[in-house]
Amino acid sequence: MNQNASIKNVIEVWECARDLCDLIEAEQELVKGKDVIELGCGAALPSIVALKEGARAVCMQDFVSQPANRNGAVIACFTHENVKLNGVDDGRSQFIAASWDKMNEAIGEKRREI
Repeated sequence: MNQNASIKNVIEVWECARDLCDLIEAEQELVKGKDVIELGCGAALPSIVALKEGARAVCMQDFVSQPANRNGAVIACFTHENVKLNGVDDGRSQFIAASWDKMNEAIGEKRREI
């Protein structure tokens, strides 16, 4: 994948993310009081909506791209900033730059409900 395609994948909000946001807003009980994880979060819009709809905690993950670690930068500079700008950076969020096969190490034994 070339760098321009990789950057596009990071900043694009996928249609399914919008659909998931609509579902969470319509069915708040899906997330209310629960621990949520979003894999491949990018902009983390479903996570932000889950936090606004009462999720207890949300873990947002995006993979680490070697060697440049662009996705680690995405979590720090894009995802976390988006959470702050949306007013839900209140201690309920966890941000992880790790590949899916390293997620157990990154989040520990705590299970997520959704």
